[in-house]
Amino acid sequence: MRQRLTAAQSRISEIDRVISRLYENNILGKSSDERISKMSADLASKQKSLEAEAAEIEQKLRGGDKAGVDLWMGTLMIKDFSPMLNSFF
Repeated sequence: MRQRLTAAQSRISEIDRVISRLYENNILGKSSDERISKMSADLASKQKSLEAEAAEIEQKLRGGDKAGVDLWMGTLMIKDFSPMLNSFF
């Protein structure tokens, strides 16, 4: 999951660089306004999708960390109370 997050973040940065180059090419007259507009819109849409995916992965990772802490705390509690429980059986 962390690999997917890293890949998504890398792609988001790459899209930023591509959009910057598109605008530079437009300023230099290498590409038409229409072409730049269409490509920018497509890239922005892809970027928003990647940002949403990255946010979802980050949230899942944070939730997984919390579950790990809860499991650890539960294990500690069982260890603390196991001598008491054994005396009942």
